[in-house]
Amino acid sequence: ANQQGTNGLPPMYGSTVGSVSGTLHGVFNTATNDGRFAGYYQVPATPDPGSLVHYLYGSLAHLGGVTATYYTTADGGASLSAPIDQLNDGTDATKHLNLLGTNGAALTTPDAAPTPATGLWGGQLTAADQEYIVRWTGLYQNAAQTAKYFKWDSAVATDRVKIWIDNRLVIDQWSSLAQTNLTAAYTFDAVDALYDVQVEWWRSTSSASAAVDLQESTDNTVFTDIPSDRLFYIEDISGSPYAVTVAS
Repeated sequence: ANQQGTNGLPPMYGSTVGSVSGTLHGVFNTATNDGRFAGYYQVPATPDPGSLVHYLYGSLAHLGGVTATYYTTADGGASLSAPIDQLNDGTDATKHLNLLGTNGAALTTPDAAPTPATGLWGGQLTAADQEYIVRWTGLYQNAAQTAKYFKWDSAVATDRVKIWIDNRLVIDQWSSLAQTNLTAAYTFDAVDALYDVQVEWWRSTSSASAAVDLQESTDNTVFTDIPSDRLFYIEDISGSPYAVTVAS
């Protein structure tokens, strides 16, 4: 299930679909001498690809951070508002962020950031305090080793979070938060390759001032923020996704 999100819910969001190895990645980097590039990807034999519906997503990756999309909710994320592209004062919300998190900004209320100098989105999100959800999406470049550990660094027990790595749901603390600093392990199939990453964070109530960030580790002991030079925000190619028929 591709869990990338732009405006609105991602394709197949919340559905139960067949997945055996996360995202299938294909790099189209073979020049065909006509201004185009060719490449391939391989569909696994199990489950039977002929019985499934396949979609090909085309996108461009830009180095330097991830995309953030903002929503309000009144029912714990069961339904979301339209994406908030403009803030309460009419200015554009900040969409490209350096980190997977609040970029060090310590937020205190459901609708934090009463001034443009505070908060990750650049100003006041709504006219009045209202609980919100932030969705970060992009690509993550794995480094150093295939076995990695991730931690959602937070100190707010009333927050909720879901985290997908390579389109696999590795942390799901949406109905309750078992602990504030949540960890998960994931084994990638390559070093220095690009993988989808998505974080959904729900701030439901006022809280003590605290920042939140997704961190990584090679030993499950020392965690650091994922640097922007290994994060990519994505732009979908016009017409994407494309339906693909797989025949045996």
